[in-house]
Amino acid sequence: FQMSVLFKSKVKCLEGQSVTLTESGSKGLKPGDSHKLTCTASGFTFGDYWMSWIRKAPGKGLEWVASIQYWAGNTKQYSQAVQGRFTISRDNSENKLYLHMSNVKAEGTAMYYCASDTHHCDYDAFDYWGKGTMVTVSSASPSPPQSIFPMFGCGAASGGFYTVACLAHGFSPAESVTFKWKNHAGAQMTDFIQYPAIQKDGTYSRVSQLRVPEKDWEDKKSFICLAEHPSGEKQLPSLYVMTPSQDEININGTATFACLASEFSPATHTFKWQLNDVDKPETYSYASHDENNHTATSFFRIPASEWVSNTKVKCVFDLGQHGQQIKEVELLDSDCRQDPVAIRIIPPSEEDLLVNKSGYITCNISGNIKGVIQAELMAGGKTLVSKNESNGGYYIERAKIKYSEWRNWSDYTCSVKHDSFPTGKKDVTFYNYDLEKNCHKPTIYLLPPPEQIYSDTVTLTCYVKDFSPKQLFVSWLANDKVVNDDDYLRSTATPYKTGEDRFSTYSQLTFKRHLWEADDVVFSCVVYHESSKATVTTMTRSIDNVSQKPSFVSLSLNMPQTCV
Repeated sequence: FQMSVLFKSKVKCLEGQSVTLTESGSKGLKPGDSHKLTCTASGFTFGDYWMSWIRKAPGKGLEWVASIQYWAGNTKQYSQAVQGRFTISRDNSENKLYLHMSNVKAEGTAMYYCASDTHHCDYDAFDYWGKGTMVTVSSASPSPPQSIFPMFGCGAASGGFYTVACLAHGFSPAESVTFKWKNHAGAQMTDFIQYPAIQKDGTYSRVSQLRVPEKDWEDKKSFICLAEHPSGEKQLPSLYVMTPSQDEININGTATFACLASEFSPATHTFKWQLNDVDKPETYSYASHDENNHTATSFFRIPASEWVSNTKVKCVFDLGQHGQQIKEVELLDSDCRQDPVAIRIIPPSEEDLLVNKSGYITCNISGNIKGVIQAELMAGGKTLVSKNESNGGYYIERAKIKYSEWRNWSDYTCSVKHDSFPTGKKDVTFYNYDLEKNCHKPTIYLLPPPEQIYSDTVTLTCYVKDFSPKQLFVSWLANDKVVNDDDYLRSTATPYKTGEDRFSTYSQLTFKRHLWEADDVVFSCVVYHESSKATVTTMTRSIDNVSQKPSFVSLSLNMPQTCV
């Protein structure tokens, strides 16, 4: 009792101070091995206090291991279970406590905690503890987790937080797995707990739970769960599902979903798609691989008419015994109420306007077309004569206009009345180019196929540069006749900007070599642009009677001096 009073007069209680104790040294050991645990302290004068080690074996209560006196640590105490095998020590200059373990036994498997011993002022209690470090002793080789699964609640947030969890399955020995969590920026997260391991069929499973701020969850930020094991870390692959764009839905009439799985291992995997919980085949997929990680993408395409309110599309990424992930997207009623239809104005094609001198301007309406009451097309504030039709998931209003009308009207409006619009109707406007300010004639080059490359096909290139406005059409002729699609493949790139109000593009014609080598065939590139009626560049192939090598003559015809 007198000694107790003497100790009490020499120390201070830690009440009210900011104290942290951090253990390190988690490891899997075999019986007979040696190991050292370290505890780093902060927030108090470390040398003034007794320090202790306590452990908790799976399925058992807390067990005191060893204690060391303050200051020089001359007095050391041990439990009978570790006497003669474990040594406790301290380094006051570094604020560190150590536990040297030798000749470890299987019963040494436990979570080891360091604690500040305040028995001088609180009747043999430990008032500050570390979070613990796991030591596993087993004669069996450590087995890493076979899989990890993400889990999250289906309900609403509670107290401003959502709860997500990570399940590591199929590892051994017990308590050999610890968890780490990272946010979308890769920073460590600390607001999580991990539960004791549960044994089944000779292996173990363990769960970690993380609290996520409601705003981060609603903003769809990502969170990474790492399951650490003595054999290495295992990370859940990242899985993303991308939804179709409104342009694809409006123009192509399809809805394509992409499911991307990145940084997974091993390489063997499968994708499965479900539409409203019914299995559907994928459209196509591809994968890329490096030494340690793999990436794969699967695509799933459905008619746009099937991507309607309350439709669910689910991607299941399966790594077999290594686990699976599931991501689901849904088109909700609320999404539809915000934008019941998509309205898009499609101008006449360049071929119709520049070659045929007339074409159709189209108002394409998709989505909830049953609510469409009326649609009309206007040009320069004047209502156009139009016809409408319904085609699958589309409502189409179409009006025919002449090339001269197209040049005179700068704006086109589609006005749609719908029973879900708050104001009753919605206007979408398409603006044409200001021709007088932007008109500039193109420069044209016709390029022959490379002579040094021999193949069964040849390709001619028509390069058109520095023109304005952007609308332009390229046609190909063989002996003054438009080439047919059976023997010739035509492709023209979308014009790209090369300067202020200037554009360039190229068109290619690919065909069999025997057509190129035929006698007296003249190929022509015809460029139609608003700066002229037609600009024709021709290339004639001839044979040198001496060298028998092909030669080329390029001609530019009908080049206007001023814009029309």
